[in-house]
Amino acid sequence: MRTSSVLVPLEAWAYSSPFVRRSGFHVDLGLLADALIYYDHVYIVFSTPEQLAEVLRWFQDSSVLDTFLGMLADDVVTVYRYDFFTGATWANDSWSIWNLQGPRDLDPIDELDRLVLERPQVRNALGSKARIRSFRRAVHDHAVIVESDRFGSAIEESRKDMLDTEPVARAVQALYDEVYRHLRVGEPPEVHVTAVKNGNGKVMLNLGVDLTKLANMLGPRVDLRDSSMIAGFGQVNHLLLSASDLRADLMLPNPLATMASAKLNQGFEHADKLRRIVSELVLRVDFPDVRNLVRSGRLDARTVLKLRSKAGRFRAWLQDEASMDADAVLAYHGEMARESRVSGGTRLLHLFGTIGGSVLAGTIGAAVGSGPVGGAAGGLAGGATQYLVEILQGLNREWRPAVFGDWARAFIQRR
Repeated sequence: MRTSSVLVPLEAWAYSSPFVRRSGFHVDLGLLADALIYYDHVYIVFSTPEQLAEVLRWFQDSSVLDTFLGMLADDVVTVYRYDFFTGATWANDSWSIWNLQGPRDLDPIDELDRLVLERPQVRNALGSKARIRSFRRAVHDHAVIVESDRFGSAIEESRKDMLDTEPVARAVQALYDEVYRHLRVGEPPEVHVTAVKNGNGKVMLNLGVDLTKLANMLGPRVDLRDSSMIAGFGQVNHLLLSASDLRADLMLPNPLATMASAKLNQGFEHADKLRRIVSELVLRVDFPDVRNLVRSGRLDARTVLKLRSKAGRFRAWLQDEASMDADAVLAYHGEMARESRVSGGTRLLHLFGTIGGSVLAGTIGAAVGSGPVGGAAGGLAGGATQYLVEILQGLNREWRPAVFGDWARAFIQRR
């Protein structure tokens, strides 16, 4: 059986729903809406009180905040928090990336209260004292809080990625593709990254493009910086490891979705020489484009919860099927639309990953074996990092990840 859970990073920033941030929002509510429709259990990731308050106000604006608080209390929606800060630094003529853990003597829940839950923005969004108590109790009872120790391999993988011309080119290209697609300004430039050594003998990467122009196209709210791509590597590698630990899927927007799918492919290639183990399904389904309708304010939280109530059979199919059955996807979406009496045209549905896992069962499973990490490493092709070993161990534990995303088809076509 496939997972019924999904991990959703809500923050909108340069490498995750940049045009949502450009519109003035701190979180991608469309991403959350999709997750609620397609999954029984949703882990939400946020980092600031502004982000959380925006989510709460969305439900309150449709008079369904109490319903959302009930979902938190029932552990249908679970707060997932990184109890550390990941940041890129420039020193000695080079970039690096670090996980910075706070004081160990502080209780993680108390820190969550102090930094987020008890902030005025969140309290104002909740309104009554009863709701504040109910919300805090639900979060305290069920929140998953992780510390930096678990993510040492992820940060090392990020340091490797940021010095490798191929993943850097892919990440920058994904951002260009997203900006040019959204603004409809023609074909994006093709990114070619080269490695050169500076006067101190350190490897420096030449992107071959001017990110300042891209930053101007995105605007000041997005705040695209030289360090943004490095932060993107950090977030992708942390999220994939988290999803593996949770045995959850990932719901990602672009450019993160492109970067995550590439990293999954990289891991699979170390376990088996077949390059296209990961499957792609792109269908035009007779179902509203929930994500973009929510982003544009034309679909509210009440309607999303109504769609969720009608989508149970599709969620069960998605968890149990052994292959991507396009006819079933079309039929279920049509049924959901009819029963919900919600119209809004069609949407392009992107499913990328190991839907059903039938191919993986005969390839990854055989390649990795069933032993501990050390034993698994012996079965891998040369060059696999500790991080990839951990990801593949997750696959061996029957984690069959799928990435739902607006990711660029051009990436697949380039491979």
